[in-house]
Amino acid sequence: MVNHYLRRHGTDSMPKKRRQRRWLLTLFVLFCSMSPWQGVQAYTDYDRNWSSISFDPTTGCIVYDLRIYQSYGGGEGNCGSCGFSKPENKNGVHVCQKTSPQKNFYFACEEACNYTCNLANGMSDLYNPTYPTRGSGNSEKGYVCFSVPISQSDLNQNIDVTINGKWWRAGTFATDQDVNDTYTVSTKVNLATYSKPTVEYSSYQGAPALKVTWKRGTSGAQSTWGDVYLYQDGKTIGTGITVKPSYYQGASSSESFYVIADNAKDLNKASSFSIHQIYKPHSNLQYVVDSDPVTALAYVQTTSFEATPEMDDKRIRLQWETPTFTGDESLCDLSPFVLTVRNESAKKVEKIEYEYKPREGKYIQYYELADGDTSTYTFSLERKSTEKLEEWSKVYKREQTVTVNTNHCYPFGYSVTKIDPSDENEDPYMKITWGKSGSLWTERTVMKVVQKNLTSVKDYVYELDEAAYRKGYLDDRLVEYCNKYQYE
Repeated sequence: MVNHYLRRHGTDSMPKKRRQRRWLLTLFVLFCSMSPWQGVQAYTDYDRNWSSISFDPTTGCIVYDLRIYQSYGGGEGNCGSCGFSKPENKNGVHVCQKTSPQKNFYFACEEACNYTCNLANGMSDLYNPTYPTRGSGNSEKGYVCFSVPISQSDLNQNIDVTINGKWWRAGTFATDQDVNDTYTVSTKVNLATYSKPTVEYSSYQGAPALKVTWKRGTSGAQSTWGDVYLYQDGKTIGTGITVKPSYYQGASSSESFYVIADNAKDLNKASSFSIHQIYKPHSNLQYVVDSDPVTALAYVQTTSFEATPEMDDKRIRLQWETPTFTGDESLCDLSPFVLTVRNESAKKVEKIEYEYKPREGKYIQYYELADGDTSTYTFSLERKSTEKLEEWSKVYKREQTVTVNTNHCYPFGYSVTKIDPSDENEDPYMKITWGKSGSLWTERTVMKVVQKNLTSVKDYVYELDEAAYRKGYLDDRLVEYCNKYQYE
């Protein structure tokens, strides 16, 4: 239709030379429109999004994935490629990782038409450098990839990484592009959050133990990484103390450690227990989180216990010893001693509590007995806080069994009789007789018969031993005529 319009206006009758001049003018205008400046606009500029720099918390490294070459975007001529080529970057593209200490790396590719990465210097600290290509033919891209470990001081920081170099582009009218770019990398890790642990008296596989239970928040991406340990007084558990398990590894939000109380001296002082979680991505970096400490009170135990019958006084002497606690009494379990008394003969049980006094190391108490008691008693002594825990009782309860006899010898129903001997040569005398009860005659037992001379108001005391008592009578020949006597 256009051609038809032109013919109607006489286009076909235009002179040949005029038409040639018009055609040449059109070519000139088209050629002039392809100016060098407009040619540069068609070339590919470096794009920061082609590369990535990030922190990998698993390895504790800043991970680089940098594009340094591509087979397209360079325009006409040569191979049409572009990149950080060595001729334009004689010392290499400078990558500066502003950590402590600062790290500098330099690299470049050979002539961009032939991708070969040239690592100039600064690469000794790199982890696993690789030089992959992605794509092929007219869409091939070349990269340098490596990982750089951070130090402890760089953790949970914003690290700047700068890239400075020249981006070379093939093409007759192409110019190099200055690249000065900054990436900011966050090295933040999201660890667990711990609440204050709890501690209680417990047992583990038949042994007395302190049970330390911990709870943690596990919403953080790295909250379950690494191993969980029990710390005592801010450091690892000392030698000679058994902890089960020795450490925990897993995703649980709550578990318990058991400190085996197999050595009484470990209980004689207060301890603080805390939870210590640690993950080590590499030798110079660790992720650590600690809980607040919980105090396990000193729990002083009895070291010796003795039950001694004192039959003269109709009692049993109870004596025990404990280590003396010299620290702050608020850090000491003040639960009382519990004495369990079992009358094995009468099948009766009673409990008596005695105050625990941290500053005292020796205790003496008496258990009173009734007259005529011939029972067997078992005395058990332990601390009240663990009285109902069998595993603790097996180790720390002190026990002794004694048999008593308070059926003391007693005279009764005595009588006094005047005896006139048949032999005229013998003087009269008084015969005192008595009945006998009981069976126990102790070292301190003595029987006394008191002669009271009511006439002269004088007393005379007979002290009888066991043999004399058991005869059942006493002949008092220390009497005189015309005197009145009374006996007690």
